[in-house]
Amino acid sequence: MTMADIVSFEPDNFGVLQPQYEPATDPADIALVENLFGSVVASRLDENALHRMVLGSAASRKFRIESGKRRYFAKIRFGEQGRAILAHERAGARLLSGYGVPGTATPWDHIFSHGDAYGLLTDYIDGHYFEGHLPQFAPAIDAFVTIARALARGPAPRRADADGLDPRFLGALPGLMQAAVDRGLIEALPVGADETIRRELSDIDDAAESRNDVRPLHLDFHPQNLLYARGKLVAVLDFEWLVPYPAAAGLGFAIYKLVRQGLSLGVLPIEDARSVVTNWIEAWNAIGLGIAQDRISVRRGATLRVLFLIWKILDGSLNRNDPTFIADLPKQVRALSEIPRVFA
Repeated sequence: MTMADIVSFEPDNFGVLQPQYEPATDPADIALVENLFGSVVASRLDENALHRMVLGSAASRKFRIESGKRRYFAKIRFGEQGRAILAHERAGARLLSGYGVPGTATPWDHIFSHGDAYGLLTDYIDGHYFEGHLPQFAPAIDAFVTIARALARGPAPRRADADGLDPRFLGALPGLMQAAVDRGLIEALPVGADETIRRELSDIDDAAESRNDVRPLHLDFHPQNLLYARGKLVAVLDFEWLVPYPAAAGLGFAIYKLVRQGLSLGVLPIEDARSVVTNWIEAWNAIGLGIAQDRISVRRGATLRVLFLIWKILDGSLNRNDPTFIADLPKQVRALSEIPRVFA
């Protein structure tokens, strides 16, 4: 298989369209939730009251809690870094609630703590993830630009993460690629993948505007962070990734992920996909933040973001000797072939 053979948008992990939970049977999980949130929820939870999100990350735990007639959503992190990330997320949600961003209001405007565990609590919101139907895009676009406008007016929350802001990763990527080839880590990739990455690197290197115009954005604006119910957007999720980022890259990658969702699930005709891209760019330019964007600049920006993710994968696999990083590499290389089609 060569890069030219990759023509379809195959469903990926965003094909999971409903939040998935399983009973939390671990006594440690139950005790943790009771100790953190016992002042709000029942201090003793029965076996049917607590469910843990299946697709959570290793760094955080997410739960649905049923207590009396109410249901809650809880996110838990550990250590001082975990507390700082939750504080960042809470500050971002507090700011955005004043702009009407769905799902940001909560009665518990503080971080719960117990030992080295910290948690946020909100009311649970029923819904399904973004699927990519054309009517779902208008509220998603409005939420994205509203978040950017709100963060520009600030005070914008800050995180120490500076993903992609240091262009030195572009110079380091070819060396990491060669090392990965020498160690046989990317032998399963399509033939010509390394040439494709090098070509995109050269294109990005000639397009400095893709790395400029840095401003706070929702950098994790993807299908499973948008919750819909009865045809309406009812919640935008994961405000821990409100971070400064090159505007073209954050905007382009968000467009790519959402348009790709509709194309991969077969619910968005390619003609409508082109209209979505046009509408999103026009909505962005209408709020007057920094440099005006077009299809070329956001395509290059999306590519910059993917190249950075490839760098992170290779860096994690080689320098941290963690083989789990490499599993995500084929998806990101495939993205390099898909991005030009999304922004055609």
